[in-house]
Amino acid sequence: MKPQGKGWLKNYLEFRKDLLKDLAATRGSHPEHSLYRVIQPTGLMYGQTVGDVDFPGMEDWSEKDKMKILLAESLVSSSLVFNDTPVNSPDELSNVVMKAVENIGNFYNNIFPEMATPATTLFGRRKTPMELAEKILEKRIELTSDLEGNFWAYFFHNSLLFLDIYIFGQWVHTNADKIVADFFRYERDELRFSIVKVIAAAAHANKEVSYEEKRLFDLFLSGTDLPADKRKEAQRIFDKGILVDEMNLPAENSWILKKFFLEIATLVL
Repeated sequence: MKPQGKGWLKNYLEFRKDLLKDLAATRGSHPEHSLYRVIQPTGLMYGQTVGDVDFPGMEDWSEKDKMKILLAESLVSSSLVFNDTPVNSPDELSNVVMKAVENIGNFYNNIFPEMATPATTLFGRRKTPMELAEKILEKRIELTSDLEGNFWAYFFHNSLLFLDIYIFGQWVHTNADKIVADFFRYERDELRFSIVKVIAAAAHANKEVSYEEKRLFDLFLSGTDLPADKRKEAQRIFDKGILVDEMNLPAENSWILKKFFLEIATLVL
């Protein structure tokens, strides 16, 4: 399989069907814990592909292709671990996975309008959910691939992929009308803004902000796509500093978000 070739997503999911089957069968009562066990070893939470999948020819894949595969697998895994319907047969697993693939296209077209992708070709043929998902995932990774030569810029931009996965896990179990889409777009911005608070608190932890910490903040902020008013507020928070008690992170009811924010803070310190 070549990750840049047509049909790469279908081929990869076929290769990983045993993992997906096990994940669907063992999702347990703590889906966020299950999702963390899938994502954490891959490095996606840290914006780097530190884990490997034993796939023939993977040593020749680019970093962009590896990240694209990990994002696809993580989104499907998120859908599986938050699925509340038992999966007892290969057909049921196939249906759940295909629904997840369809949801990937709908999710990004609704929550990331800047990446909106037409559902039809230039000649009017309707794209299959697999084709649409492939194209959108490629677009999502392209947003960060130009930064590959700058470690920290690449890291921060790719770490936002985890928030995609987290929001996707919530979004797939809603009725995707305009009000819901507006809510999740708002949540996307709030979660990104929360990372700003974490970076600011970590940078001010020793009462002195170094040039390197300021540079890291600028690199992150440049890739968040936050609205102008939020960017201004983010800059104010970083310049002034923020206490942990003042952060009010939207992670009170999410174990995996707490882990993510903690690990971001640890990496910045």
